[in-house]
Amino acid sequence: PWARNLALQIWERDAVEAEKIGELELRSRAENAALKVLDPNAFDRVQRELDSLVDARAEWCAATEGVITSALAADGVPLVAIQRRTKHTAGVWRKMREKNLLLGEIHDLLAFRVVVSNQDDCYLALDTIHRLFEPEPFRFKDYIADPKMNGYQSLHTSVRDRDGFVFEVQIRTAEMHRVAEEGFA
Repeated sequence: PWARNLALQIWERDAVEAEKIGELELRSRAENAALKVLDPNAFDRVQRELDSLVDARAEWCAATEGVITSALAADGVPLVAIQRRTKHTAGVWRKMREKNLLLGEIHDLLAFRVVVSNQDDCYLALDTIHRLFEPEPFRFKDYIADPKMNGYQSLHTSVRDRDGFVFEVQIRTAEMHRVAEEGFA
């Protein structure tokens, strides 16, 4: 009971506070740990499904990263870095539950993070991404023009590849990336 009460507190309060101060990695770790206690079967099931998807998409991820890198270079957009990320298990479980979705219906399971030199390059990179892949309707957020309360800035877009797979691309400057990763804590 003590562990369950602590996990519930972490889930309902502490993880939310971590996000507010920009500590997204801490939030992910806290939510995953809490879900392991609150519903270990759900955690294990979603983790297995997520691992399976990541394994099945490994070659696709590498190829897509190459396509994005080449297209940005061809368009003259200087790339500082490109990263890949997988949504954390508890975040996937929460989204599945809140929106009554299956794992394959979540658009931000896999994401690419494109880091460029300056704000203008963010929008140029967005144009490149939208020419490479079909943008998903109503799946674009401009957190540069309208930052989150914690100061987070980035462009988020969900796009569809030729085979119909939907994924997210986040675009930001190196400074925006530093703030997003290190937060204001």
